[in-house]
Amino acid sequence: MRDQDYRIEIFRYLKDRFGAELFLHPERQRIFSEYRFILDSLVESKDLVKTPNGAYNVSPQALNTLSQIAIEDRQHRDAISQQRKLNFLTAALILVTLVAALVGN
Repeated sequence: MRDQDYRIEIFRYLKDRFGAELFLHPERQRIFSEYRFILDSLVESKDLVKTPNGAYNVSPQALNTLSQIAIEDRQHRDAISQQRKLNFLTAALILVTLVAALVGN
């Protein structure tokens, strides 16, 4: 991260994400509350730090969390790949067994 003091306010983030039209949306309060809840949960998990003026800073813990997510994602993809290979081998084994049974009769 280039700027160690980077911080984001919830209203600026939502404006950047959804555009200024969000402030006219009839459910804007619910949307603000949902995003505030998400950001506050990241504060609780120590991934963000809430400043006195209500902005949020990224904490060093966030890098560990992102690294852990990347590791888990790779392990998940590896498990899916291994499962597909096992499915292929099982289908091949069934096919070979059927052919052997038909030829043997």
